[in-house]
Amino acid sequence: MCGHQKNPTASHRNSNEWKKSVLDSDQRRRYAELANQAQEKRETRRANRKNQKKTKKPNFLKALWRNFLAVNA
Repeated sequence: MCGHQKNPTASHRNSNEWKKSVLDSDQRRRYAELANQAQEKRETRRANRKNQKKTKKPNFLKALWRNFLAVNA
């Protein structure tokens, strides 16, 4: 094992217990909403990136091939 240990106070601060104790129900609902929105944004961004990768590659290869043909004609 490596010698690194998590800071116990930091891990407590990041735990859900802390959030529950500090936030009241309204704030908790808002917090959950924001977290969900952020998660959705991340997922859509990831999906878009995947789609871009799919579409961009063939066009790039086609352009390279066209260039190759033009140079060697």
